[in-house]
Amino acid sequence: MIRLSLLAVVVAAIAACTAAARTSVPNVRGILDRGSVAVTCFPGEPCDPRIVGAFVVFTHAGRLPVRARVHADGSFALRLPPGAYTIAAAPPPLTGQVTPSRARVPRKGVLHLRLAVRGD
Repeated sequence: MIRLSLLAVVVAAIAACTAAARTSVPNVRGILDRGSVAVTCFPGEPCDPRIVGAFVVFTHAGRLPVRARVHADGSFALRLPPGAYTIAAAPPPLTGQVTPSRARVPRKGVLHLRLAVRGD
């Protein structure tokens, strides 16, 4: 009886881990091209370029925004519930916005995005 109970606990733990791993697989992958962001510094003075787009922020009506860290190569990946989202960069650019600024996450499959920061 003890062996059967122990086996049931182990099987349940493995099933829970497998389900958790399956749901954590990213269903949104993309690249953020930050190459068009202008650096504005005072003439003749050293300056650090302003960080733009360390995160991509996805906002869906009625839910808290979700942030994805943007890697040095511009790539990002995350898991989102299906639905329509607005997209922004954080910190935001001084001028312009992320394009496209809207996307729909599908119920099945992976959404691949190619985002860019465009000036006004």
